[in-house]
Amino acid sequence: IAEEDAVKSSPGRLIAIKCDLTEESDILSMFKDIRQIFGRIDVCINNAGLGEDAPLLTGSSSDFRNMLWT
Repeated sequence: IAEEDAVKSSPGRLIAIKCDLTEESDILSMFKDIRQIFGRIDVCINNAGLGEDAPLLTGSSSDFRNMLWT
């Protein structure tokens, strides 16, 4: 609740958009929504935090690639 109050009292706007970063159509739709709401995109920070539940050295290369690419 304290975090919600802090966001509400801060300048600017905060929105949440559901997006599956493994689906290109979701990503394109997300950027379209952002442009419609804000008019433009000034900064994009890749902070998805996707990870796999596997040891780094014994996990699959595709799991590691997905972690880096999202």
